[in-house]
Amino acid sequence: MVDVRTAGHLEFHTKPRIFVAGSAGVRRTQFAASFPKPLVADCGANQAELALSGADYAIINSESDLFDLVLELEGDTTYQTLVLDALDGFQDVLLDERLETEHRNELEVGDWKWLEGRLRTIFKRLKTLPQNLVVVGSVRDTMVRDTTVFQPVIQGGFAYKISQYMTHMLWLRANTVDGEYPREDFYLLTRPVSEAEWVGDFTQSLPRIFPVDFKSDFDRITEFWSSVVVGESVDVSLDIPPDVSGDIQTDISGDVSGDTEIPGQLSISDALEAEPEVSGDVVESVSQLSCTVCGADVSKVWADLSVLRFGELHCESCFKKLN
Repeated sequence: MVDVRTAGHLEFHTKPRIFVAGSAGVRRTQFAASFPKPLVADCGANQAELALSGADYAIINSESDLFDLVLELEGDTTYQTLVLDALDGFQDVLLDERLETEHRNELEVGDWKWLEGRLRTIFKRLKTLPQNLVVVGSVRDTMVRDTTVFQPVIQGGFAYKISQYMTHMLWLRANTVDGEYPREDFYLLTRPVSEAEWVGDFTQSLPRIFPVDFKSDFDRITEFWSSVVVGESVDVSLDIPPDVSGDIQTDISGDVSGDTEIPGQLSISDALEAEPEVSGDVVESVSQLSCTVCGADVSKVWADLSVLRFGELHCESCFKKLN
């Protein structure tokens, strides 16, 4: 029996689960450590910013280190916020551990799919914690069709999955103000823009530009959030006539019309199937696929690897530049 529920305040007013990404100089660690009673899972956090914030931290050298920390937090009332700082560093921890376990020196195509699976499992667990969750990340800029876009440094397909575990996907930025008294203003971008479509405030409560002071940010975020009024969460009963309840078909092996691909993305298999059948000389090769950066032909090996790594087609040269 599948439970059906009308979404309402129980689904909306949860603990904040915030992904915040930015460049090295925008004080990401300090922002995350300003949340109530934080404990930082240190996978590359800025030690100077940690010291300035006075936050407690634990060095994470393996996946088991993080799970041990999570187990302790599940029954703990000392800490109100878990900070994973930084996600790109934790990905390196996972991949280094995999290479060591399998006695290899080089990553293979299958490692990116494995990494996505591990991160999904880990974030499902983090989502259930009673504490606030802040995940810190880096951003990198990439040229796509003569346009600069900024993406979080997230390996493989998890870049397209992380949002389902978050209440906010925020971009922390700095604006330098010149004049007699120069200063830097820090702010969060909370809504998608053309060069950063991953940004989003899923509570739809924050202003597009959210000023950051590294002191009252948590209180102001939750104040905006709590001001949104939603309905009650209600269990729904399905009325199934007794005479047909035993004949309900459960076969879902047929055609599924829902889209499972990321909008705008083209999988390798779809790209090959989309090629029209023509008579005459046909090149039976994926070299007919072109790099989205430079337009060069892409071989099958680099096509598979780049889609798993970046979600886009890249030739060997562009892959190595972006990696």
